[in-house]
Amino acid sequence: MHRHLFHFILLMLLSLLSHSCSSPHTHTIQEAEGIMDQYPDSALSILEDIPREELRGSQARALHALLLTQARSKNYITETNDSLISTAVSYFESTDDSHHLMLALHYFGELNFNRKAYARSLTALFKAYDLAVRLDNKFWIAMSARMIADIYHENYHTAEEIEFSEIELENFRLAHRQPHINYAILDLAKTYADAKEYPKATQLATQLTDSATKYSDNHLKHIALRTIGTIHLRNQDYLAAIRSFKALRSSNQLNQSDSALLGFAYLKSEFPDSALTLLNRQSIGRGSSNSWLYYNVCMALDSTQAALSVLQGIAMHTDSILRSVMSQNLLGSTKEYYDAQRKIQMANLRFSHLTIIFILTCSFIALSIAIFIFYRYRRNKYKLIEDNIAIAQNLREIIAINDSKSQETIQTLLADRFEILDSLCKILYESPSSVAKKRISDEINFIIFQYSQNAEKLNELELYVNKHHNNIMVRIKEDIPTINESDYRLILYTILGFSNTAIALFLGEPKITAIYDRRKRLKAKLKNLNSSHKAEYLTIISLSTKIK
Repeated sequence: MHRHLFHFILLMLLSLLSHSCSSPHTHTIQEAEGIMDQYPDSALSILEDIPREELRGSQARALHALLLTQARSKNYITETNDSLISTAVSYFESTDDSHHLMLALHYFGELNFNRKAYARSLTALFKAYDLAVRLDNKFWIAMSARMIADIYHENYHTAEEIEFSEIELENFRLAHRQPHINYAILDLAKTYADAKEYPKATQLATQLTDSATKYSDNHLKHIALRTIGTIHLRNQDYLAAIRSFKALRSSNQLNQSDSALLGFAYLKSEFPDSALTLLNRQSIGRGSSNSWLYYNVCMALDSTQAALSVLQGIAMHTDSILRSVMSQNLLGSTKEYYDAQRKIQMANLRFSHLTIIFILTCSFIALSIAIFIFYRYRRNKYKLIEDNIAIAQNLREIIAINDSKSQETIQTLLADRFEILDSLCKILYESPSSVAKKRISDEINFIIFQYSQNAEKLNELELYVNKHHNNIMVRIKEDIPTINESDYRLILYTILGFSNTAIALFLGEPKITAIYDRRKRLKAKLKNLNSSHKAEYLTIISLSTKIK
């Protein structure tokens, strides 16, 4: 009962400790992340209600900073302060959370784009793009590519803008995300127009009008018509441009800028009167962003002085753009990014080389150990074979030196092994090869088992010794009732004439010195024995010096 109560209290303490270590707003942050795509306004409201000072732990603060920046972006709130998103980037760069790092880098790049820090933005967006490719996240590949294309557009790098606009459209299509696909088509159409690839631009813009009709997106349809009209103007196809802007006018979507463009199209076509009528109704002043349009209007109205003034403004504006582009150092930023990537790849390559060297070294060591163990095993095996051969030779000597009186009895006792011993010795002398030694070794191992562990054979040996040595084994048990089995068998094997080597094997002693030590102890015990047979026993123990 007390033990169960202790376990319950321990679990409660662990639960409280776990709760106290986590941020109290963790669940709320996760809830906001879950509804971010569908309900960004609700996510923003949830995240703004969380006091940052109540957030515990670097992870909670970093995730909150990332999601708050993302929610503001999705709600079209322009961020220029990078303190929040920098916290997220710094934290996720130190973790294995590639998805959140990708998002943090993307919004860090977007924020710097808003600040017109294009070089810094481009570096972050390249990193986000690479992470999206590594994660095979088609949607975020497209999002990063779109931002990169926007940077190149702002800096008049048209070739690079086309490349990433195409990547944007391809991956939005693979992600099956609308309306992102339609607006990616719009981006690519404008990019082709900037590159003067007017057929491609017109084809995409026309495709966009069809898609807008399919999805009942009138706003997108008007943008598509305006884009088509602008493309035709830039391509000097003024009649086609007039048709596009008239379609806008019929939908009551013709704004002041569109009217000016339509007037310019009239001016360049066969309708100068319509152009002047329309242009006179428009307030296209010198402050207009359409300076080139204003210049052409001035020329059409024979306002040479005004046209010259506009040209000067255009020159000053162009010069300003050139200085801005040169100050961005996009090429330097791109070079720094790829230099950093190259260093990372070199570091990974060095690590791979070290790993290969380590594996090869470990393999060499393991192979060396295996070879050492194998050769040691072979050496021990050969030694065992040599020992068994020595025993076989010793057995043959025992048979040869026994007196004729006991020869018949010994042959009867060892009848099942004598023929084997004789053949083993014959093989030994006639074929002293390793194969022969192995055969002898196997047979001798069996004999050792018979004369060391087989109770029936040991009893036969004991009866034989008692029969031919006046019941000496019986007398030893009577005179030394406390004698242990090993000492008793030592005397038995000694009387039979076995060498110390053979006796060591029979008794299971790993070293022959153990037999010498046992003889010394037994001899000392016999010297203190009060028996008329003491001298006989000592003589038997001393027989070990005769047979080695």
